[in-house]
Amino acid sequence: IARDAPIQKGTHQIILFSHGHTGRYRNHYQTAQILADAGFVVAAPQHKADYLIRGRKTARALNHRYLELEAALRAVLAEPDFQVDRDTIHGVGYSLGGATILLAAGAEFSTERLKQYCQLNKATDAEYCEDTAGWFSRLVQSFRNRLSLPKTPATFNNKPFINGRMVLVAPAFQGFGVKDALSGTSLTVFAIQGDTIAKPEFQARPLVRALSPYVKTDLQTVSGHHYAFIAPFPQWLIEEENIPPMLDPEGFDRQAFLTDINARILSVFNR
Repeated sequence: IARDAPIQKGTHQIILFSHGHTGRYRNHYQTAQILADAGFVVAAPQHKADYLIRGRKTARALNHRYLELEAALRAVLAEPDFQVDRDTIHGVGYSLGGATILLAAGAEFSTERLKQYCQLNKATDAEYCEDTAGWFSRLVQSFRNRLSLPKTPATFNNKPFINGRMVLVAPAFQGFGVKDALSGTSLTVFAIQGDTIAKPEFQARPLVRALSPYVKTDLQTVSGHHYAFIAPFPQWLIEEENIPPMLDPEGFDRQAFLTDINARILSVFNR
């Protein structure tokens, strides 16, 4: 948050952060700041393969998110200036970032499961299932990024490294499940009533039902829209650009929404 800022004394627990599909880690600087002020070390990588989501390399792109989060954890553990609790690793994920956190806790992704879901629900859950990027955009991005992604089975789960509390905000869930167990101690899910992208009835609620046998769960519902969890943009930019994630419905107070949900997130980790 503050480049080269002095490190608080004491031993700190780690919270791994995962942003949403094609988002930015900096979109959540307010949440990261509150958690850092409370004494946590927050590690938030920038996910670089999201342009491949919804294409034939979706599994590879999701696995890459897992690997990026794992690399962020290794970097924190290797930093000698940080005195960290190596035995407790928490996670916070927004939208598709919720899936990243679940993968890091041992959840499974299935390409076929996602395909079947979207075949059955493409009319009622169109925004989740729609391929907005398209193959041509992915091809262009592939030339620009030149990422080397490891081959990944269409159905996969990896060794878990999150073993503490997990908080998911407006999570994406369809296509994911649990094969054997989850490694986290608790799962708090914030469903956003009014979300048309990660609709609670198709994502958050089925997630809680599916995962409650494996981990202690808590489902909380807040009113807003899908991009409400992104930090507010400056007014001059809102007036000059038409970027959907920075726009709010008339009368909606994004800062008030964030103040409330950030306090709720902090309360989960302060228990």
